[in-house]
Amino acid sequence: MNMVSKNSKGEYTVDLHMNISLEKIISGFIVLCIGIIAFFLKASFTDIDNMQKDIKELPEKYVLKEDYKDDVSDLKGSLKTIQNDIKKLLQEKK
Repeated sequence: MNMVSKNSKGEYTVDLHMNISLEKIISGFIVLCIGIIAFFLKASFTDIDNMQKDIKELPEKYVLKEDYKDDVSDLKGSLKTIQNDIKKLLQEKK
């Protein structure tokens, strides 16, 4: 509560009487701790949600090793066939 008083010189002074009980200090500390914990929990859950979205995109962006090996073997087979065809054409021209 603020008390304004006038002294003998005609100056005004303000006396601040702070009656803060231990209960109010503890309550404020608890509220502050809960706020900090809530902030970090929200940040953690946001990061988890972002990681889950990234994980869902993985199959769309990347190829599995098995699929890669199958594709490479198909390409090698196709290249051998093309090489053999070119060799046959070159031999026929001779």
